[in-house]
Amino acid sequence: MCGRIAQVHTPDELSELLGIADGLDDLAGMRRSYNVPPSAVLPAITVGKHGLHWESFAWGFLPAWIKRGRPMINARSETVAEKRMFRSAFRWRRCVLPATAWYEWLTMTGQQKKQPYCIRPQDDTELLFLAGIYENGTCAILTRAARPDLRFIHERMPVVMPRALLEFYLDTPVPEMVFGTADELSLKAYPVTTRVGSPKFNAPECLVPIAV
Repeated sequence: MCGRIAQVHTPDELSELLGIADGLDDLAGMRRSYNVPPSAVLPAITVGKHGLHWESFAWGFLPAWIKRGRPMINARSETVAEKRMFRSAFRWRRCVLPATAWYEWLTMTGQQKKQPYCIRPQDDTELLFLAGIYENGTCAILTRAARPDLRFIHERMPVVMPRALLEFYLDTPVPEMVFGTADELSLKAYPVTTRVGSPKFNAPECLVPIAV
């Protein structure tokens, strides 16, 4: 599962880092956030008429044809091409969500509390690229089985890809080959303040390692 992320770059910074300017106006007013919860609006990369393009989507996938239902923040990569709710979006409306980090909660043995962990690139200046789908102004993040070094925290993780495969995921008819590429990335995981549990707490402290 992926239910909380950090995205600490402004639209202008993202545009400069990735060399994508088309659609930047759609991100107007979007600010850096150290603690992004579901329902928040996320910057997303899609394929537009002139190549890679910025759009913004509310995090919580809900197609227009579903009149009542709970928005889905995640879609399992193993079944996204088959599930009625997701399959059309996966075929025609894929997006990539740039992020600084994602958070996951570890259940502490013999304790009631859960300890949040931050997972991000070893190089703090690097971005994560999360595979997503979108429809009706909403999006979901694809998930996969956690790679071995992260499985102690949670059994699932987002589908993360190298930057070099961003366009491939967005524009190829068969993008499934990116699902396992997170295994190649240099990631680190470390415990952070339990204050991350509240979406009202949004400060650089969210990303600072703590001792447990």
